[in-house]
Amino acid sequence: MDISLSTAYNQRKVIQVASMPKPKGAKGGNPKPVQTEEFKQQQFNRADKEVGELSAKVTSIRLFVEDEAKLLRLYPNSRDRNAWLRATVHTALESET
Repeated sequence: MDISLSTAYNQRKVIQVASMPKPKGAKGGNPKPVQTEEFKQQQFNRADKEVGELSAKVTSIRLFVEDEAKLLRLYPNSRDRNAWLRATVHTALESET
């Protein structure tokens, strides 16, 4: 009985090792991917580019479900929604100070 348990364990271990991703430096894939400036500009287009530079630190909050549902109905496009949220937070901060 011990032999069958150890055999099952070894078979499971072999299956786990076989399903792991390739180690770094293994053949295949793109070892040195390059993202051109043109690609990056296309990838990260903002709806409110003219407003200003974004902070490197990301600030996030969780919304109430009802608020999030209303927001998604108002702005189904995430670019417009992000721009609106940025402007709303900026306006609130200016009025507070």
